[in-house]
Amino acid sequence: MWLIALIVCALGPVSGLAQTKEEKKYTLRAEEVDEEIMGTKDPFFAVNAVPANYSSASAVILAKKIELYSDLKSKVRFSIFYGKNVTNIIRYSLTIREKIKIQDKNALAEYTEFTFNKLRRQSSFFRKSAAFIGITVIKQDGSIKKIDIDDEAVNAATEEEKDKYKLAIPGLQVGDIIDIYSRVEKESSSDNPIEPLDIVLGGDYPIIDYFFSTRIRNDFAVIYTTSNGAPKPVEKRDEDFIYLSMAFKDIQKTPDQLWLYEKRELPVFRINIFPGSYG
Repeated sequence: MWLIALIVCALGPVSGLAQTKEEKKYTLRAEEVDEEIMGTKDPFFAVNAVPANYSSASAVILAKKIELYSDLKSKVRFSIFYGKNVTNIIRYSLTIREKIKIQDKNALAEYTEFTFNKLRRQSSFFRKSAAFIGITVIKQDGSIKKIDIDDEAVNAATEEEKDKYKLAIPGLQVGDIIDIYSRVEKESSSDNPIEPLDIVLGGDYPIIDYFFSTRIRNDFAVIYTTSNGAPKPVEKRDEDFIYLSMAFKDIQKTPDQLWLYEKRELPVFRINIFPGSYG
């Protein structure tokens, strides 16, 4: 599941524990991210009804949106011996939001429980890495319940797995809709490229509406490739950013996704972002 793959460095502290300065900073940022993604209604995620031709599917992804952002942040330090020192840092974020209708017990079992790791810093390649998730359940009667991640997450009991958490969505039923997002934010030095991102156009469940977009600093080098029938994105530019976008409707379920991907049979869009020169 995409969520488990992305939240390898995820969430903040469980409620009731004393927060460090870094954890408080994370909690504040998590609130900002949630407001940014969920604070304003997105028309792309307005539909709750499943078309008749997908009525027999185990689950249906009503809408899926992936947004990639990359920009430059400069830090200026002054030293008595060296004078002004400017450090360029590449900021990167990847946001995935999905709205999923649960239609049978198999899908219910898959989406009832998630596993993730607590927030941690990653060494070497990335200077800083953090991830955030938000889950909202829309019940069949139209009522909406936002899941409190801190309250529902349970820490593993063993010392070896002390950073692992499980999150069970209470009261989830067949017929419910899960509106879930993941945001991964990273920083790297300007000397290092950001790892390539693969967008696979398919999955275990049919997707009614799918949208992928980028906003990338225009003096970065951007290299992308398409394979297995994946279309080229629409490209636009302004004075500051490069915008790539792809929109699709009615992507059919792809069986045996992992095997097919290894055999390079699924449509794939790959993008690489490399730091440019900053003057």
